[in-house]
Amino acid sequence: MPLFVLDTRKLNIRLYIHLKFIKMYLFLSVTFCLLLLCMESNIKRPFYPSLFSFFSFYYFFSILFYYFLVFFI
Repeated sequence: MPLFVLDTRKLNIRLYIHLKFIKMYLFLSVTFCLLLLCMESNIKRPFYPSLFSFFSFYYFFSILFYYFLVFFI
């Protein structure tokens, strides 16, 4: 009987939890950066929507949708 037995089931659960936290951190950081980009583009031209703000909102929601698919499917 070996002195130390590696329980791979617990290791896999721990690795899975760490990967979930890494994904969540990446998702929140990218979302925050894109939100700042949208806010900055809207602050520069507050009276009419510029093309840049339209594209930044488009990318913001497309990346949100992508991360929604990654997390919940």
